[in-house]
Amino acid sequence: MVIAIDRAALEAEFETWVDAEPSVPLRFEPVVNAWDMPAASWWSAVDNLVEDIDSSTPMLRHPAATAVAERGLMVGLLLAMPHNYSSQLWEARPPIGPEWFSRAVDLIDQLPERAWTVPELARASNTSTRALYDGFRRWLGTTPMDYQRQIRLRRAWIELRTADPNAETTTVTAIASRLGFTNLGRFAAEYRRRFGELPSMTLQRGRDGY
Repeated sequence: MVIAIDRAALEAEFETWVDAEPSVPLRFEPVVNAWDMPAASWWSAVDNLVEDIDSSTPMLRHPAATAVAERGLMVGLLLAMPHNYSSQLWEARPPIGPEWFSRAVDLIDQLPERAWTVPELARASNTSTRALYDGFRRWLGTTPMDYQRQIRLRRAWIELRTADPNAETTTVTAIASRLGFTNLGRFAAEYRRRFGELPSMTLQRGRDGY
């Protein structure tokens, strides 16, 4: 069995954990005993996915399930297979801020396409709008809405970079709209400032395979 995982997507997932680009590229051990834990658990998850794909009514035919499975495989790979940052990922890190702040961050991370307003996010996190603003300024150095915009941009980069090369229906407009960007011109400008290229260039590079 051969499993291909896009390096750019894997590194983007890694960066969400360490909140920075790695100073040295990820390097995995060339040989791993698949019977040892936690590698064995990861392979077991892979087997379950293959079994689902081979079934007559695969759950993975639904895009939402596919997206979750893909991220699960990358997270599992980062935790299960030894690499030069394994110890850093396994270190227990205390949560940033109180519980309501962690919930607010999780809501944005998990639902980047939702057009959160600050009052809605505050209510969902069981806090006040003022506390929410202060929390994001104190612990992340930004505002709730700017944090949401940055999460959306990164998610757009991942989707554009890892788009199915045979899916001609995958377009910059479709991805941007799905992630909640309503002004495509502003999206393209912000994307270029963040990643140094237009979204269409990222999509084309993914399709060209480099």
